[in-house]
Amino acid sequence: MSAPIDDPRVLAGILYEEAIDRRYQGNVSGALARFRRCLELVDELGDRAWRARIEMEIADLHHLQHELDDATRWYERARATWQSLGDVTGAGRAQVGLGLVTLLRGDLGQAGALLATARADLDAAGDALGRARAELGLGMIAYQSGDREQALCWLLRAHPPLVAHHAPEAPIAGEYLARLRDELPPERLAALAAEVGVTPP
Repeated sequence: MSAPIDDPRVLAGILYEEAIDRRYQGNVSGALARFRRCLELVDELGDRAWRARIEMEIADLHHLQHELDDATRWYERARATWQSLGDVTGAGRAQVGLGLVTLLRGDLGQAGALLATARADLDAAGDALGRARAELGLGMIAYQSGDREQALCWLLRAHPPLVAHHAPEAPIAGEYLARLRDELPPERLAALAAEVGVTPP
C-alpha cells in the first residue's frame, strides 16, 4: 500500500523535487522556499543525511546569487552535518563551497587553505569531481596571485573531470585555460602539461 499524502517523508520528497525543478527553471526564491519547508519535515524525520543534502542545495543557491553571508552559513551547517555522519566526501564538498565563497570575498590565503584541505580529503575519498572543483578554486587563486604556471597546473588537472561530469564550472576552467594559452609561451605550456600528465584542451 502506498504511503498517504500526509506522510512527512512523501511530502518532503515532493517538496524536494519541486525545489529542484524550480532551481533548474531559475526560480531561486521558489526553490529556497521549498527546500526550507522540506528541511523542516526532514528534521521531524531525523534524517540527517537528507538534511545535509538540503543544506548544500540551499548553500549553492545563495552562492549562485552571491549572497555570501548566507552561503557561508549554510555551507558551514552542511559541513558540520556531514562531519557528524562521518561522511568525508560530503564534508569535503561543503568545504570546497566555503573556500570558493571565501575566494569571492577576496581572502586568498584563507580560501587556499580551505580548498587545499578539502582537495586532499576528496582525493583520498576518490571523489574526482569534488577534487576537481577544489583544484579549479586553487587555480583561480594562483591566477589572481600572478602565478600563471601554478594556475595552469591546477586548471589542467581540474578541467577533464569537470568536462566529463558536465559540471557547470567546466566553462570557467576552460576560460582560464584559454587565457593562459595566450599568456604563456607554447613550449612552457607543453612542458607543464607533460608534468601534469594532461593534454592541453
